[in-house]
Amino acid sequence: MPAESKAKNVSVSDTEVEVRNCFLPRNLNPHDTFFGGDLLAWMDKIALHCAQKFT
Repeated sequence: MPAESKAKNVSVSDTEVEVRNCFLPRNLNPHDTFFGGDLLAWMDKIALHCAQKFT
């Protein structure tokens, strides 16, 4: 039987992460709009920092 884990309540404000990134020409796609892949990569990195607050 696995060890019983205790639930930990974490408020939303405790997981808040503020990040500032610069949009540079290398972040643009051929249509001169922001490349979605870069945005997803930034969101993934921020989600990792937020999730670390739960461990």
